[in-house]
Amino acid sequence: MKEFKEFLERNLDGLGRVVVPKQFRYRAGLGKNDLLRIEIWEDGIFIRPALQRCFLCGQEHKEFSKVEGKLLCADCVQKVKAL
Repeated sequence: MKEFKEFLERNLDGLGRVVVPKQFRYRAGLGKNDLLRIEIWEDGIFIRPALQRCFLCGQEHKEFSKVEGKLLCADCVQKVKAL
């Protein structure tokens, strides 16, 4: 497991929520309404930016093209163009 660079402790609110501080969001490159992936492991809970999935193939990718409002990976864009 990678070593962490910073930490802080926060309380959960009554609904189980925690606020990610602005400086942490900035350093992680997170913006308003970004999708997060929450994982539970043997040694803790990890929150990280989620990779979005292609509308057609369902694979996770970092980069997409938006086609008629849907996110498509480069491979699927090529397949659609070939139709």
